[in-house]
Amino acid sequence: MGETHLRSVLPIIFWLLLAVCHASPEEIDPPISQEELPSDSSKKQRASSIPEHTIQAIILVNSKAELLEVDSLQGLYGLKIKDVPIPGTKSALNAKLTPLYYNQKFTQKNVTQIKKAITEFYEENGLPFVLVSVPSQNITKGVLQLVVQESKIGKLEFVGNKWAPTKMVSKYLTLKEGDSIRQNALLKDLDFMNRNPFRRVSLIYSQGDTKNTTNLTFDVDARKPYRFYTGVDDTGVPTTGRGRVFAGFCWDQMFQLDHMLLFQYTTNYESSKFHAYTVQYTAYLPWEAVLNLFGGYSSVHAHLPYPDRSNHGQSGQASLRYHTPFAPNRSLIHEFIAGADWKITDNTVEYVDTVFPVFAQAINISQGVLGYVCKYQKEKTAVESGIEMFFSPGEILPGQSNADFESLRPGAKNTWVYFNGHLSYEKMFSSFTYQFYFKGQASTESLIPMVQLGIGGYGSVRGYDERQMSVDTGMFVSNELRAPGFSIFRSKQPHQDKMQFLIFFDVGGGADYNKIFSIKPHNYLMGAGPGVRYHFGQFLTARLDWGIKLHHQEGFTGGNSMFHFSVIGSY
Repeated sequence: MGETHLRSVLPIIFWLLLAVCHASPEEIDPPISQEELPSDSSKKQRASSIPEHTIQAIILVNSKAELLEVDSLQGLYGLKIKDVPIPGTKSALNAKLTPLYYNQKFTQKNVTQIKKAITEFYEENGLPFVLVSVPSQNITKGVLQLVVQESKIGKLEFVGNKWAPTKMVSKYLTLKEGDSIRQNALLKDLDFMNRNPFRRVSLIYSQGDTKNTTNLTFDVDARKPYRFYTGVDDTGVPTTGRGRVFAGFCWDQMFQLDHMLLFQYTTNYESSKFHAYTVQYTAYLPWEAVLNLFGGYSSVHAHLPYPDRSNHGQSGQASLRYHTPFAPNRSLIHEFIAGADWKITDNTVEYVDTVFPVFAQAINISQGVLGYVCKYQKEKTAVESGIEMFFSPGEILPGQSNADFESLRPGAKNTWVYFNGHLSYEKMFSSFTYQFYFKGQASTESLIPMVQLGIGGYGSVRGYDERQMSVDTGMFVSNELRAPGFSIFRSKQPHQDKMQFLIFFDVGGGADYNKIFSIKPHNYLMGAGPGVRYHFGQFLTARLDWGIKLHHQEGFTGGNSMFHFSVIGSY
């Protein structure tokens, strides 16, 4: 967030440097003469000898050589633009300037306000580097002429990119040397360069080598294009064991392209109840779009209290997402998402806790996805929100009849529309950080557990087992207050450690579309407690939360409180 603050200050610093360093003596505003711009502080005898001039028109030109002769200014009114490219529309600029100049006196204060308003207009329309100057002129005709000079891109340079080839990053830059410095385009390009988690790109502005130019330097901080990791956590459901052990790798820059492959294998402590394989392929495309392919397979062998029934199950998934970023609006970055899912399962063991698990004939799930996500970040505040719509067209593949779906959950249908929404908010105070997260789902039909909203566990309401509740329609909210981080070893090495304590309060609840048997159709969870986070460079991350149940009910597992932990080592 400090980097964002720096970017907001840089245009002001640049404006000042450009005005001082690039202006030759004849370009600096001359002292106000009797026939030019009277000052509010003029002496009485001087003011009495000058006629009461008022501004009737403003003319914008791109250089002093383009100033109009006095004789041609007679009878001009309103805003006139001569060979000056302006962002937005002339009518919008005129509406902003008219109250400041029309029938107003020629005073230093008024002229300064007009210059400021023009500069703000360019900034509001994504062109923050512009110099507005007042050349020496005769104002007896009621016309004020201003020189508007926009800074262009001087040199473009990429530095520091040890592990990321320059061409791989620079291909996302849509501007070239000599172009206007369009801030929205730069923000969009810079945001896309930073989509890849293996690199971080920052932009530095500096004064150009020639007049009215600005050099752009992109500082690329990239990691080695591979990562291996392994870890343990307790994100499993009780039927297959809470403990999870996993290992995987991530390979960046596949085939010398800006593509990334991730693979992970997950099992439980006993290595017999649960096995899962997931693979994800992400392609960052030259036209600044992202293609994400995801696949997974899992098998379960649950120890159930009714051995006369099958306790072996399998599930699979193949998904596609296509992300199309929009041009950002200053601090707002947003994108459109489209995709599709295909899933297959013959059990509910991985997705339920309070309802007894079911094994049945395999069913196919096919659904389309449309979504929108936006992010806002400024100074010490970051906000992200998004909404997705999932829709199933009905029976298009074998195993998609209503009867097939009801074999896994009574009343479940093969057609549905449900919406998922989320909102995250982070605010940094002088020393503490507050984090808020909301997620909700609303459905038009009874859903099978595989696509229901799971509530309970580390990712939603701490103090309860994972997916203590699975509901068609519901929501949960997580609140965290984090204390300032500190180092245990106080090392001056590059890989510094950080420990941070926090307290949290979580609440969530929901309801099913139809009541099933005697199960309560709606319920809620509530938990609170302390936690701690620790990381050592990029090699070790760990977390521990102690969730205390604030709402008890018969059937809730895990006692009065529960620990949630994770330890991941990577290289």
